[in-house]
Formats: sequence, C-alpha cells, structure tokens
Amino acid sequence: MDGGRVLRALIWAVTGSYRWATRIAGWGGRLVAMLLIGLGLASSLRLPHTPLDAGPYNGIWFLLIGLYLDSGARQSLRMLRMLDYLRRYRAGDLMLRDVPVVDADARVVDLLPEMLSSRDCEVAFVTERGMPGENDRMIGMLGRGQAIMLAPHERERLTARDLMLPAESLVPAAPDDDAAGILQRLELEELAGVPVVAGGEVLGLVGRLNLLNLLERRGRA
Repeated sequence: MDGGRVLRALIWAVTGSYRWATRIAGWGGRLVAMLLIGLGLASSLRLPHTPLDAGPYNGIWFLLIGLYLDSGARQSLRMLRMLDYLRRYRAGDLMLRDVPVVDADARVVDLLPEMLSSRDCEVAFVTERGMPGENDRMIGMLGRGQAIMLAPHERERLTARDLMLPAESLVPAAPDDDAAGILQRLELEELAGVPVVAGGEVLGLVGRLNLLNLLERRGRA
C-alpha cells in the first residue's frame, strides 16, 4: 500500500496529473496483487513448476496479502471514478439553500429539534444578532452529529456558540467550485459541510450528505 502511494506520488510529480498517477498506480497495484494471489494459490496447492515454492502456509499469506492489496487498489480506482463524476457538478448546482439557522446563544437542547427536522442537511448555520438596522450575521457552523452525541446534561448546559466551528476557520466554496474538490476538502478537513459564498453573501451549503446522495443515485442509474 505504501509502495503504491510512493509510485503515485512519483508519477504525479513527473506527469503533473493526479488522475493519471492514480490510474497507473491503481492498476499496477492490481497487477502485483494478482501475481501474489496466483503465487499463493500455486504454493498452497503445491502445483508443479511454481516459480517460488513458498510452501502451503506461506502461500496462504501471499494469497491474503494479494487480496488485501487488490481491495486497496480497487478502492483507489473507485474513488477516482467518483471524483471524475463529481467534477461535472458545481457547488452552485448542488448547494442547499434551506439550511437550518440557529441562534448562537441557544441551548443545544432547544435547537436540536430544528436540526433533526432537516433530514437532508447535517449542518446548521450559527448566527448572531447584528447592530440595530443590520441583519443577523453567520459566525459559525454546527454539525448535527456533534449535537446528538452530547450527553443530556451537556445539551442543557452548552450553547451553539460553545460547539460551533467558527466562521474564521472555514474556507468557503465559490458557486463555480467543482463537487470533486469539495468532497476532497470535506474528507481532508473532516467537515460535514462547507458554506457557499459569493460577494460576501452566504448562498447555501454543500454537505457531505448531498454528495453521497448524488453518488448513490449514480450507482442506481
């Protein structure tokens, strides 16, 4: 597995293409896996003219290692196909506009029912009242799972402000950002969603659940 990552990094550095590097490393990994599986079967069955007679027990290890490597390589190629598919879509096309909005000083026990009522959105925008004559401003995001995991007494004590991810630590997506890049960001930064912003205005949210539902519909098509 580590050798495959090193190979992908080297090909990526030479070609400048992450897609080609992943594709070559993935199929190379599958080829190595098939060789190990074949060698493992031949050794386990004590077939004649085996290039390396490792014995039946070591043959089983070769077989298991080959299956494990093949699974990892196939997963890498599957992820590449998913990212290729997601590149067709833009944040502005996928974003949810009806995102739950909760007050920063609201207790979690009070805001949780509103968050649970929105099945398609895992995140709520946390807002703070502005100055007189100004609109409320978004100061952070709160994940539904984060609120659900709290113990009952903690839900009574803590507020959205206590749990939220501050807006300053978020890098928003632009409407033209592709969905593949957003999914990679969500995975890398372990986020449930990312706000979509244009001209300083929050337009909506692209969440992990959005993207997974899109990929699930693709799988059923």
